[in-house]
Amino acid sequence: MAKKIDLTGKRFGRLVVLYGTDERVNGSVVHLCKCDCGNDYKTITARLNYGAVKSCGCMEVENRNNLGARTKITSRKHGQWGTNTYKSWIGLRCRCNDKLNADYGGRGVTYPREWDSFESFLSDMGHCPIGSSIERIDNSLGYSKENCKWATPKQQTRNRRSSSFVSHKGIIMTMAEYSEAVNMSWSGAYKRANREGIFMGKKNENGIFVKEAS
Repeated sequence: MAKKIDLTGKRFGRLVVLYGTDERVNGSVVHLCKCDCGNDYKTITARLNYGAVKSCGCMEVENRNNLGARTKITSRKHGQWGTNTYKSWIGLRCRCNDKLNADYGGRGVTYPREWDSFESFLSDMGHCPIGSSIERIDNSLGYSKENCKWATPKQQTRNRRSSSFVSHKGIIMTMAEYSEAVNMSWSGAYKRANREGIFMGKKNENGIFVKEAS
């Protein structure tokens, strides 16, 4: 079995590693990453270390859509080309327009047509704070001025449907927050939480904690 290398918090291009999962691909550890555009992305250690992947795919989408020289010229009007605000705008549109993305476009998640204009998006949402990306407040609804906010990766983790939760010292927190609190790897913290009976499981669509069948 491949040795698990902790890459948590390290940056590779547009990707920041959130934690190493228990998943394996041909024996290699799969890491969950957060892209600067706001997308979650999973990949193995070697692809990160050798520079084989530097984004969730949004860089390639930008190139395919010719968001290079042509868009640079038009974006000079707002001066936001290359900023996190601009990348978040690109990312959410990519997610929603990708019908193969089961969590977004494939699930019918939409955004206002007015947000096809970056200037309209910027007017509604303002500038992205350092270390944040766009998040939907209610994941059952699409992107909109009323349903969106800027949030840090830790804040977004609490709102992610795939997040697991524990009750540690009377406080409900995500598994990632718990692993940080007890200074253990994600997998080690997961085993400890189950052993101590504080693992609560994931939230279903009604906000009720449900444990996966073992």
